[in-house]
Amino acid sequence: IVVQLGQMLKKMPFDCDPEWQKCLSEIEQQFQTRKFRMAVVGEFNRGKSSFINVLLGKKILPEDIRAATATINRITYGETPKAYLIMKDAQKKSQEIPVEELASYVTKLTKESEKAASAIREAVVEYPTMLCYNDVDLIDTPGMNDEENMNAVTVNQLEDIDLAVVAINAQYPYSETENHFVVKLLENNHICQIIFVITHFDMIRDREKQKLMNFLRSRISDNVLKVLKNKYSPDDIIFHKYHFI
Repeated sequence: IVVQLGQMLKKMPFDCDPEWQKCLSEIEQQFQTRKFRMAVVGEFNRGKSSFINVLLGKKILPEDIRAATATINRITYGETPKAYLIMKDAQKKSQEIPVEELASYVTKLTKESEKAASAIREAVVEYPTMLCYNDVDLIDTPGMNDEENMNAVTVNQLEDIDLAVVAINAQYPYSETENHFVVKLLENNHICQIIFVITHFDMIRDREKQKLMNFLRSRISDNVLKVLKNKYSPDDIIFHKYHFI
C-alpha cells in the first residue's frame, strides 16, 4: 500500500509535499528493516527466562530462583550461536562474549555481574532457532515489582513491543501488580496482542489444573475491566481493544 501510494503521488498533476514523500520513504524503510518484537514480561520469579529457554530448546539464558535478569536480553536469528553486549554509552563498541558466559554480564546474582549489567543497554544472542527465522526477535525482560530501576528498564521497552507474553506463576496466580501492568500494556498504542503463559504448571495437581485455568480466565478479564471502567468513559476506544484481545 505504501509503495502504491508513493507511485500514485508521483503521477499527480501537482507537486507532492516533500514531507509526505519523506514520511512514505521512512515507512517503507521500516517495513524492510523492522522485526516483529515478542517480549516476555511479568513479575520477578515468574519463570520468564526458563520459558524462553524451553522455546529455544536449550538453556541459553541464565535461570535462577532469585530475581536474575538485569538487562534486556534479545534473541535474534543467527546461523551460529554467539552473544554480544550493546552498551548504554554510545561511544563504546559492542562487546562479543561467549554465550555460556552470559550470566556473568546480564544478571544481578553477584556484585560483579550486577555492576557489569548496569552499563549494558541490551544483550543480543544470535541463535539458529526457527522461532526467530522470519524476522522475529524474542526479548527477555527484567522482572517487574523487583526494583524501580528494573521496572523502568522493562516499561521503556513497551514502545518497541508488538506482542507481549505475560508470564504468570501458577502458584501465585495474578496479583494486583500484574493486573496494573496488563492495563498498562493495553493502554500502549503499539501493543495489539497479549498472550498469557502459566509457568510452574507442573506443580499443580492434575485435578486442580482446569479449575486454575478457569479461575485465571475470569480473574484476568474481570480485574482488567474493573480498572478500565474506573479510568475511562464507557465509549472510550480502549474497551474495543480490551474485548478484541
